Formats: sequence, structure tokens, C-alpha cells
Amino acid sequence: MQPLSRADSERSWTVSREEIESRNYDLKAVNPNRRVEQDTRTPAELIATIEREGEKIRDAMARLKQLDASTGLNVGGDGRNRTAE
Repeated sequence: MQPLSRADSERSWTVSREEIESRNYDLKAVNPNRRVEQDTRTPAELIATIEREGEKIRDAMARLKQLDASTGLNVGGDGRNRTAE
């Protein structure tokens, strides 16, 4: 099977596989112009965020458990229907 070829333009170039390997080119798909955003939150701020999100999860779990109890399906943590067993 013959490889596809594209015409070079002023914005492209062709390099052989051997040249890539011999020069150890880094071919990662990383945007060199991307700005790195540093997380500047303090440990205390991170802990507060985790606690706040944990509270949201606990509230959602409590509502799901109430819904589960009201349906009579009694679905356990593994998702299996307990009434079918």
C-alpha cells in the first residue's frame, strides 16, 4: 500500500521517519502557546472546598436513599435489586 502524499506548503514540511528518530523529536500533542494555570489555593481553601463538595454528595445520597426506600425496590450500594433475590 502506497502512503498518502500531500503537497508541502509554506506552513508545512516533510521529515523522514529516520530523521525524527535520529533527532529524538518530541511528537506530543501539546500546545506550546497554552498558558499554564497555577492553582493558588491554600491547603485550608482546598479542605473547605472538599468539605463543601462532600456535603453536597452526602445530601444527594440521603435524597437517593429516601427515594429508594419510597419505591420499595431496596437497591443496595452495588445496584442490585434486593427484592428480586
